[in-house]
Amino acid sequence: MPPIKILKVQFDAQISAQELPAFRGAIIATVGQENDWFSNHLEGESLAYRYPKIQYKRARQNPLLVCPEEGVDEMHKFFAVSEPVFRLKGREVAMPVKTLLLKKLDMRVHPEPQAYQIYHWLGLNTENYQQYQQLKYQTEQLLFLEKKLVSNIISFAKGIRWHIEDHFEVKITRLHRQSWMRYKDQRFMAFDLDFETQVFLPKDIGLGRKVSVGFGVVRPIRTK
Repeated sequence: MPPIKILKVQFDAQISAQELPAFRGAIIATVGQENDWFSNHLEGESLAYRYPKIQYKRARQNPLLVCPEEGVDEMHKFFAVSEPVFRLKGREVAMPVKTLLLKKLDMRVHPEPQAYQIYHWLGLNTENYQQYQQLKYQTEQLLFLEKKLVSNIISFAKGIRWHIEDHFEVKITRLHRQSWMRYKDQRFMAFDLDFETQVFLPKDIGLGRKVSVGFGVVRPIRTK
């Protein structure tokens, strides 16, 4: 597989986690609703069932856009019409670009497992969560979550047109926290955990549900 492109745009401003949906809305309003890669909604407001190529996140409270593959080319629409000031929940926020980073990354399966953290991972839907709750032992629950992570990694790979031919596994090494989180009047069970897998995962990429709005952020664990 040829290298994939990932563009990261970090803004020189501070927003709260609660303002992330408003930040997303401000970007969409800037480029126009017709640019569906930004909203991930097709004409008629139907959801586009594809891996989001423009993901809205925070990095140390700074707004961050993570744009793999098609998202890189789509970002020229933002820079062509962008206004330096956005309105977020009634307040105006100046957002000059702080850093602009474009990388080409080789997607591969390593011989040995690589260590990662994932934050606010929404790996379970309502049916999955009921099945998860019915498991008696934590070892069974972790195995259940590992299978969901494998599925999420495969979905991400398909989204960037990467067919993973090599066998790989996922092993959860530490479950930090599980808690209910709210987004648009819906409650989701979110997990913060460490895991290992042989699959190379780019820093700040999203796995699971709602990755376009900052859930399921993956970061490598640096070994000493």
